[in-house]
Amino acid sequence: MLLNKTDLLPHLDFDVARCVDYARRVNPDIRILQLSARTGEGMDAWLDWLRQGQRSALARQVSRLEADLAAARARLTHAGAEIRRTIPATAGEGMARAATSRDPDPRPGARGRFPPVRLPAGPGAG
Repeated sequence: MLLNKTDLLPHLDFDVARCVDYARRVNPDIRILQLSARTGEGMDAWLDWLRQGQRSALARQVSRLEADLAAARARLTHAGAEIRRTIPATAGEGMARAATSRDPDPRPGARGRFPPVRLPAGPGAG
């Protein structure tokens, strides 16, 4: 809890102790910072608290991102293993041969599986 304008307390009818007591009833672990922007009292503690919160938030975000990255790497490794299991070791060679041939079926070992299609030479051809 941030209790600001503490420099005005001598001029106000405000009981800080009662305020703190009420706050602790709601949240026994609450951290209470008193500060005055006018005098600067308590500003260092408040800024330290902000920086600590920022570091904690960044550390949590980095942890989440590292976990996401590890999960993505695991999925990629698993997918790569699945692909390697389904493609024969010579598939790359067969695909390269098929790409340079006029075979209608580029799959490895499929050469000659489908006969070439012969089109008529022109009108009236037979």
